[in-house]
Amino acid sequence: MPSILFDNVYYFNYYGNGDIFVAKEFVKAMMAIIPTKKFWYAHAKTPRLLEDIDNLYHTNIVPERMENTWRCQAYDNSLYINTWIGLESSDVLPGIGVTVENYYRMFNRMLMKLNMKLGTKWFLPGPPTNYIPTTDFSKIAKEGIQCVGQFILEHQIDDMILISNGEVQSAQAENFDFTPLIEQVSKDYPDKVFILTSPSPFRAPNVFYTSDFIKTVDGVDLNEIGYLSTFCRVIVGRNSSPYVFCLLKENMQDASKAFVAFNYSFPGAIFVQTPMPCGRLWTNSSDNNKRLAILKEILDAG
Repeated sequence: MPSILFDNVYYFNYYGNGDIFVAKEFVKAMMAIIPTKKFWYAHAKTPRLLEDIDNLYHTNIVPERMENTWRCQAYDNSLYINTWIGLESSDVLPGIGVTVENYYRMFNRMLMKLNMKLGTKWFLPGPPTNYIPTTDFSKIAKEGIQCVGQFILEHQIDDMILISNGEVQSAQAENFDFTPLIEQVSKDYPDKVFILTSPSPFRAPNVFYTSDFIKTVDGVDLNEIGYLSTFCRVIVGRNSSPYVFCLLKENMQDASKAFVAFNYSFPGAIFVQTPMPCGRLWTNSSDNNKRLAILKEILDAG
């Protein structure tokens, strides 16, 4: 057993739910590498965001110790690690492309610097695809997970389409109203179920909203939507949360599934550059007819 080097290791991230989620496998890997008494993650989001990671404790950001202009520093026998990939522009591909391969390079680069400073030999085992996010849904608060299970039991539809129709907060994609697309595909494909992550006035017998059936203690349903995605054949969105919480390894390794992204660039539309078994379609068109054609292409394949 290696000797304890730090009393605490603090991960921190000033940005969105998706930024925290996509780095989770790297966080877990480094928890297995760095000998410390306790691991913490400082962020302003719900503590439930990473509740499936054992022995990782949530805390608030302390700006004087968690400076967003550096990657990694040690103070008072504690190590502070900035998990935000946007710190170095070279780690972000055109069109705000954030990929697991670039995260892999970023974390390995940090470990190499720590090795030089501390005389350690830490490294990330395996290829970048080992770090596609996974969620242990058995450790997610059961209220929301049970809501999803009940919905699946009640509807028993072979072909479910999950659409992350909320607006994105960053500039990787155009914010547009999904309603015209939903109106058309729900009419043209009455045998398929369309599940939307953000409420809208539109209603149809085969259109549902996650807020109607997923209930959680804090009102946040991102992990629960990720669980729902494992039952869906097609996942549609703009590569921002909650779409990001569906970029699970089990989904991407399933050749029967497909992702459809409406982003400005291909690097911004995918999370994994390495070819994956799942289907991946994207368009940067602002023409709703072209968006509809892309969506119908994948719906017709089912």
